Amino acid sequence: MSEQSVTSTVVLGLVAETVDTIVAREFCRPPDRGVVALAASPDVGRLVVADPWRSWPVDLLKRRSLRSHRTFSVRGRTVERVSPRRVGRSDPLDVASLEPLYRRWAQQVGAAAGLTSADGAVLVTYSPFAAAFADDEWITRRVYVGRDDFANGPRRKPWWPAYEVAYERIARRCDEIFTISDELGARIAPGVARTMPNGVDAELWAPTERPDDSPWRARRPYAVYAGSVEGRVDDSLFAEVLTVVPEIVVAGPCLDAEQRARLEAMPGVTLTGSLGQRDLVDVVSHAVVGLVPHRDTPMTRAMSPLKMYEYLAAGLPVVATDLPPVADGGERVLLCRTREDWAPAVRRAVEMGVLDAAGRRDVLARISWDVRLAPLVRAATAPTYWPLGTGSST
Repeated sequence: MSEQSVTSTVVLGLVAETVDTIVAREFCRPPDRGVVALAASPDVGRLVVADPWRSWPVDLLKRRSLRSHRTFSVRGRTVERVSPRRVGRSDPLDVASLEPLYRRWAQQVGAAAGLTSADGAVLVTYSPFAAAFADDEWITRRVYVGRDDFANGPRRKPWWPAYEVAYERIARRCDEIFTISDELGARIAPGVARTMPNGVDAELWAPTERPDDSPWRARRPYAVYAGSVEGRVDDSLFAEVLTVVPEIVVAGPCLDAEQRARLEAMPGVTLTGSLGQRDLVDVVSHAVVGLVPHRDTPMTRAMSPLKMYEYLAAGLPVVATDLPPVADGGERVLLCRTREDWAPAVRRAVEMGVLDAAGRRDVLARISWDVRLAPLVRAATAPTYWPLGTGSST
């Protein structure tokens, strides 16, 4: 059998969300797009998506399915789904307990999917604990994708020491390591990790020739902040922006109650709440400038702001806090180091204007998910392991 005719068995492990979550949010986040990219590859013969640990008592109380193996559809392809379950909801804090727990996660995944060492399966996971501690006979190679710095996430503070240990293990045992930013790669596996920034759905964000009857057209000129509002967002900077444009549209949910109250009381700020993907494109595409007003924290320094790429895909100029992850945005991203920089930067951005359709298509050719995730697909399907009976790479 030739190399070209051998297809890979790939297990993609999720970290926080389940398959139900990624389907409900229309495959818009980085792990979701990993599923889409692998499902689209002809080199992936069998794709299994593994949920993170779920609590079976909780699933029982909420009347969720307790089946460990199901299927779902991704762009017309049938993909397998496995759902490992345990009693508790939260991971333990100590490494000594995490190690056997994630070995058991791998064993449940393998048993539910019927995987053995003969399958030559590759584990691609967004979970630091699965990448560091999961082990079973079916895993022949490990690929870790770092989407956030879990060792600095405020909501994960009790687990910070365990994540630091996990990073050390990942650097030693994973065959491939991808991170969304240079900064995160330097924290996890210096000199080894490859940077794979976030991207956009080229089809969703492509300029359209249809008549523009959007209600947002009449609201221009407004600035937009796309995404959830929480601690990383310095909402006090909105006041500076509003000295230049009459309105800021916050296109996403406010997760912090105090921030929500402040924004609701701020004249000129409109809160849309959660939006579907096409509604988000509509709001962003009619703005005159996109905003990334992040605080300077270890977490934001390691991010790859998805919103920046969405703004650029819509043809917008961007005004952002001067942080490492936005440095690759190009000349249409204006950086602010101080509060006093924001109003002049927004003014310059408005003067730059929005790209035409040709300019937007050029941007999409550089930052689409297909382009961004190509290295991950190659790593997941590299013919470095050949199960018994399939031939060899020589």
